[in-house]
Amino acid sequence: MAGLAAVLSDTKKRNAKTRELLLLLTENISHRGIKTKLIKDISGVKNGFACLLSNYNIKPESFENSDGSFTFIDGKIYNLDSLLKNLAISCSGKNKGDSYKFSLLFKKMGTCLFPLLEGSFAILHSDSDGNLFALRDFIGRKPLYYAVNKKENLIIGSEVKVFKDFGKDFIVRELSPGNYLKNNGAQIDFKRLDYSQALSEEDIKFENPFESIDRFLNQAIKKRISDKSYQYGVWLSGGLDSSIIAAIMKKHKDEIYTYSVGFDNSSDIIYSRKVAEYIGSNHYEYNLGINEIFKSIPEVIYTLESFDAPLVRSSIGNLIVSRISSESDIIFSGEGGDEVFAGYNYFLDLNSYDSVQDELYNAINSLHNTALQRVDRFANKYSIDVKLPLLDEQLIGYSLGLPPELKIDKKKKATKNILRKVAEKYLPEDVVWRKKDKFWEGSGIYDKVQNRIEGIISDKEFEENSLLKNGFKLRNKEEYYYYKTFRRFFPDMDYSKFLSFTEDFN
Repeated sequence: MAGLAAVLSDTKKRNAKTRELLLLLTENISHRGIKTKLIKDISGVKNGFACLLSNYNIKPESFENSDGSFTFIDGKIYNLDSLLKNLAISCSGKNKGDSYKFSLLFKKMGTCLFPLLEGSFAILHSDSDGNLFALRDFIGRKPLYYAVNKKENLIIGSEVKVFKDFGKDFIVRELSPGNYLKNNGAQIDFKRLDYSQALSEEDIKFENPFESIDRFLNQAIKKRISDKSYQYGVWLSGGLDSSIIAAIMKKHKDEIYTYSVGFDNSSDIIYSRKVAEYIGSNHYEYNLGINEIFKSIPEVIYTLESFDAPLVRSSIGNLIVSRISSESDIIFSGEGGDEVFAGYNYFLDLNSYDSVQDELYNAINSLHNTALQRVDRFANKYSIDVKLPLLDEQLIGYSLGLPPELKIDKKKKATKNILRKVAEKYLPEDVVWRKKDKFWEGSGIYDKVQNRIEGIISDKEFEENSLLKNGFKLRNKEEYYYYKTFRRFFPDMDYSKFLSFTEDFN
């Protein structure tokens, strides 16, 4: 739970103004760091300031080094200790935090370190010469954006809100997953999800794939459980992904909390209640009302920073489940299961190994500015530390190496087949083989939202305004309604370089 921001100008004489600008823009993402704000001067090749906003109380010595370098991390890197051990680098002294460990490794390896990092992270690192590096994990689980104006001044921020007061002076771009910036240079690709990430047939052919998936799932969850006495929760929809996460969590923790949102007697509410009773979690339900949904839409769009209709629709539940689960210190989410295990129904229509594999990579690579954007924004709004075990690197690598027929059973018309088989060990049969629903369908949101907007936006108003000046065609009245709200918050911003649109539109 942290926010990152940086401002780099091209002359030392502008130091005071640069720092003042940083303080101004961080107010727009102050929700990402309600406890701590740390500001560090960047000197050397470029001049400016970087800032970490954190929901943890952090001391300066935990990120700053004697050689003038520093590291700000939003997220968690899981293999720093093993990298230090492999390189025989001693990590001694009082400061043994992740920022210090990263700095030690960077000093030894430079940018060659970046592709070796495993975890969910966005990082600002300034070396001893004052060069600023900004990087992001290759799945894009943590966000990072940047903009450069005509004077080559650089602004970096965790959310688009950082730039909302700059108008058209800056063109905002998303830092692509697995890419880094050095000062105000171009993006450089250091790691991407492609066929090299999958384990080879030789690596997996002697294993029982069902036992291996079970093992990787348990490992992915265990590594995300701290030895501290935290309260753990799960966003539970009653679908396969969140349900198996909750069941395995209960195996490793005596007490967990589960949180569900939906209209009264919707399928999500019914199935999540059943799972909670089966595993013995402390369960909380929240029943939605249509008036509450519409009152929350402006807040949803401002927080989400998008007007993509399916994404906004699914985010309504995210806003509320984040709010009701904020009492838990750490929340587990089943996000990513459909992408890693071929969970969408269209996978049943693909007829070759290559087409299934290509679509798996496309699906995972599209998460960063769709579902993961939704998870990040609403979790940070309510100071929630979210863990995504189904997007663990080891689990992804193993799953992508498995033949598609283990994930898709066309005779049964079943997606995520191998995950369902593993889930039979933990869950009731009707939960395991529950038909795949999109969140807004299972929670009952879709029909009620669509019907209300049909009564607000006339056919004539939609036809006259659906084609935007940049040539983008709004796809229906619902998306037009969301677009109007988006423009109230971001009136002059060119969204074309950072906003993505969901393809499977209803």
